[in-house]
Amino acid sequence: MNNYINFSSSIFFIMLGLAIPLSIAASSVLIGLICVCWIFDGKWSNKLKEIKSNNWIISIILLIFLYLIGMLWGDSHENAPGTFQALALFLMFIVLNTSSYSNKTLKLGALMFLLSTLFSAIIATLINFDLLLPLHNYTSIISDPNNSIYKNAIDQKPAFTNYNYHGILLSFSCLIYIFLIAKRKEWKTIFLILFFLICFFNIFNEAGRTGQLISILTLMIYSIYSFKKNIFSGIAILGFLMISIYYLFQYSDVFKKRVIYTSNALKNELFHSGKMEREKHSKYVRLEMIKETLSLIKEKPILGYGTGSFPSIFKEKKKYITSLRGEITTPHNTYLFIWFEIGIIGLIIFLSILFYQIRSLIKLKYGFHRILLPILYAVAICFDAYMFSFITALLYIYLFTIYKNFDFIDKR
Repeated sequence: MNNYINFSSSIFFIMLGLAIPLSIAASSVLIGLICVCWIFDGKWSNKLKEIKSNNWIISIILLIFLYLIGMLWGDSHENAPGTFQALALFLMFIVLNTSSYSNKTLKLGALMFLLSTLFSAIIATLINFDLLLPLHNYTSIISDPNNSIYKNAIDQKPAFTNYNYHGILLSFSCLIYIFLIAKRKEWKTIFLILFFLICFFNIFNEAGRTGQLISILTLMIYSIYSFKKNIFSGIAILGFLMISIYYLFQYSDVFKKRVIYTSNALKNELFHSGKMEREKHSKYVRLEMIKETLSLIKEKPILGYGTGSFPSIFKEKKKYITSLRGEITTPHNTYLFIWFEIGIIGLIIFLSILFYQIRSLIKLKYGFHRILLPILYAVAICFDAYMFSFITALLYIYLFTIYKNFDFIDKR
């Protein structure tokens, strides 16, 4: 019976790698099936032992507990159901990392994820070059991105998910490709480079700045890393990055608009210091949101405003921003979001999750390559509440499970 359960859980895990970039519904179903297998698998003493031996799991439990008692303070908890729904996904950290997945299962899961993101990148590229219509024109199963909250995004033409999530998925796919290229033990290097290039350039054909930033940082880090081992490799990576950025700025209207958009936002912040002046620049409102969130945090820095409080409190006290932006559910920053709702204690606990995860990965073989996953994700969540968004949170949970548990055995 247990063998059947383990086999089923492994199949569902592999399928989840395929589903994450393509379908929220399919991913949700697979998560449910994995949880059912985890419950019926039993082995509770082993699972409890695994939980106790990982400080980052204990930190996750503490964070969820703090959000629960965060219902006891503050007057606004309207968004609490959505917050707890997102926190429930955090439990998948525990489920996946206390399951006994073999090296083969983890490897196939990573392969399915890479193939899925590659397929998504190819479809998105065809759409961007007008060789295909957006997929919702062919089937009602795929929703129209123009009906989403991102309908005003610059030249948005994603394949299966919204442009910002798509960029994040592809950027972490590129991270894996570079890891494999650096290791030079998997597949043929030429194919890895080709697949990397397809995903890399697709990121810059869409408007998601966070994915673009993560991709650039990845290449910069590996360039510095390569300088220590092979100066020519370091120069080659840095040269590729510089030429790519120059080329993309010249020939990619989307990337060029995003660079100009961001530089203008920074100039506006530096040279228009008065609030009334800033209100005239509604398209740069995200920077203003962060500043106003910080000003509210200063009023209650220790415990925050309570679980699920951000949307209503922000709307009440910062009406001029909501009048420009519309409904605001997060400050577009995971750290500030947590600090706002459950205070500095909650923020410290969340940071401890990332800290202990990094410490657990760096002790493993290829530790440098492994720790880039949480480090780059820690950068990504500076620009949105990605840890509370289904696709991006599940992406990190899934990849962390692979990075943490895969045992590299080099063949000599």
